[in-house]
Amino acid sequence: MSNTPSPPKIAESKSSNSPPSVSSKKRARSEIQTAVGVTTFRELVEESKLFIDKTLLIRDFLKDSAKALLVTCPRRWGKSINIDMIKTFLEIEVDQIGNKYPDKTQTNNYKLFQGVSSRGDLENKLNIAHDEDFKDKFDEYQGEYPVIYVDFKNAKENSYDEIIKQVKHAINKVYIRHIYLMNSFNRILADPKSCLLYTSD
Repeated sequence: MSNTPSPPKIAESKSSNSPPSVSSKKRARSEIQTAVGVTTFRELVEESKLFIDKTLLIRDFLKDSAKALLVTCPRRWGKSINIDMIKTFLEIEVDQIGNKYPDKTQTNNYKLFQGVSSRGDLENKLNIAHDEDFKDKFDEYQGEYPVIYVDFKNAKENSYDEIIKQVKHAINKVYIRHIYLMNSFNRILADPKSCLLYTSD
């Protein structure tokens, strides 16, 4: 019998410093994954678990003195979402038949930028709502402008006639959404003095 002591047994345990498994990596990515396939700014804010607030782009857009702005980026770089963000901020919100809401502070768009969504309150107001350089202009611009936004992404057909049909459908949707402008025009025709500023010699 040998008197040589046997080597001590080493208990194997998982160290906290050990690299995460493939499954845990996938689970972590799924928990913080941003919304995929959304087409509107509202969807991105309400559905994404990882949302980077770029609403100060609205401030920069309004400060730009150019008469026209051309936005060029590769596909999937957020052009459509950012344009929709600007539209959501500026546009006069109307109901399904094109009637303007009398109190814009009760509209979904106004509430969204103030940190309140239809799916519950957000953690904070969006940046544009509490920016020091813009706070005095927020109510001046938010929800005060007709925004003509025509989306042709569904105009994908196999024939010229079908494409024209989809283009007409897209334009018709925009017309219905801005029917309140026609109502305002009719009121001006009926009573011009109530809407126009007159001066006398």
